[in-house]
Order: sequence, then C-alpha cells, then structure tokens
Amino acid sequence: MRTISGCLILVAASVLNAPSSEEFHNRYGEADQERFTVRPGISLTVQYGSDHLACQAFIAPTHPLIPDLSASSSFMSSETVTEILEEIAPSQMRGKKISESGVAMGCKNENQVLEYESVVIVRSEYDCLPLKPQRERLATVAFTREACPKTRTLFNLTHSAKPIPGNITYAVSGSFKQGYTFSSDSTVVIDTKTGLEVDARVMVIAPDNTIEKFIGKPVYNTDRMWQWQGQGSLGGSLDFQDQRNTFVGYSGGMPLTNSAYDTPSLGHIITSTDTFLKPIASPKTSP
Repeated sequence: MRTISGCLILVAASVLNAPSSEEFHNRYGEADQERFTVRPGISLTVQYGSDHLACQAFIAPTHPLIPDLSASSSFMSSETVTEILEEIAPSQMRGKKISESGVAMGCKNENQVLEYESVVIVRSEYDCLPLKPQRERLATVAFTREACPKTRTLFNLTHSAKPIPGNITYAVSGSFKQGYTFSSDSTVVIDTKTGLEVDARVMVIAPDNTIEKFIGKPVYNTDRMWQWQGQGSLGGSLDFQDQRNTFVGYSGGMPLTNSAYDTPSLGHIITSTDTFLKPIASPKTSP
C-alpha cells in the first residue's frame, strides 16, 4: 500500500510539472527569439533572422511576460545601457554614422535615434525633473542586413500628415478594467501595406469622465505592436497588439490579442479583452 501511494505521488508530480526548455525545442524546433539576463534586473530579448544571426534586440528592465498590474515603473542607468549596446553592437561594426535625431513626447519619453550603415539604435529616456541616474526606459538595436526586417518598420518617429496609398481608417472600440472605455469617435489609421500606424485620434474615458487623448504616431511602431509610451495628454501610455496576425492587410473583426492602458493617476496597467478595430474608410491616394 505504501509503495502504491509513493507511485501515485510520483505520477502526480510528473503530471503537474510545466514543460521544460528541451520539451519545447523537441516539439516546436529552434526558437527564433531568446531572452537573457544581461545585468541584474535588465533583460535582453533577441530575435534572429533566417541566417540565424541577431536581427533585433530589445533591452529593458526585466518584467514578467504576463504584466504585474501592481508593479511600478523601473528604469536603467545610461552607463549600463551604453555598456550593453557596446556588447551587442560594438562601435567598430556599426559602420559610418548616417544620422542622429531625437523625438520628445514630453519629459516622460525622450527618444534618440542613431542610424549607422549596419545598425539602427534607439534609446528612450524618462527625463522629467529631478533627473535620476536610472532613467532609461528601453533601448533597441536593429541590424540592417538583407536577412532582417527593414529598420523603418521598427520605429517610425516622423509625423507626415499626407495620406499615402493603402491608408485605411479604423474605428476603435472596447473597454478596460475599472470602468475605462474608448470614446465612440476614437480612430486609428493604418498603412495596410506595412502594418504601421500612421495617425491616431484615440481617447480613453475614465469613470469620472476625465479624457486622455493619444494623437499621432506611437513611438514603438511595428506591424504587430503599437505603443504610445508616455504620449497621452495626461502622461499615460497605450498598447495595441495583434500577435495572432499582423496589421498588414488588416481586416479587423477580432479582438486585439493585447490591449493595455496606464496613466499616472492609476499607477498601474489595466487591460482590455474586447478592443476591436473596424475599418470605416477605404484606401486613399495622395493628391
């Protein structure tokens, strides 16, 4: 009887164990992304190209994959980020510097874009006074060789108002936890050829009828993810993602896989499971 009980315990333990890294690799093959702890509290996520070399790298304070709604914002020191960037993309391999530019979305989100022959580096800082030693929000590295996505699809920091072929306007609808909702006239404009967001007029209404506006392009802009980081009229952030598909040729009709909102008065992230984008205008052509 004691032996049978022991066997049952071992069977139960084996059933309850989560899958191992080896099991995932055996089942799904080689991973195209990996995450490393490069410094205490700092993670590096790397995505590889078809040549199995790094194409995109994302440096940020370590956070769980499933957001902790009670967690406060964390930052990195500029010196540490510079060290990590030098490890990932050493100065001697970047090539000639082509351009350097900056875009500020208020003091909460100041961005520096460094474009070289072989790589594009973006650094985002929280520069509100008083300045703190640890104020970098994130940094990205995008290699520009043929096997990698075009770097222009990673960060689109210009604000051209002219419509281009393929632009479609979508109505935004849905609600967040704690009674926050989108206004009925919220819209985004997508370049459906690239999946990039090219304009927005999104308004989030709080339970007390306070309205926060998100206007224009998000600082983080890919064909799967748009993040307005600290770009809201009240200093808030908004995150739209469709990791199931992409925004290329987007037809709408299904809830976004990720929709999240954060604003200083809340102090934490709230999520939505019913954010929809519905096309309301056909493609336009430039005059």
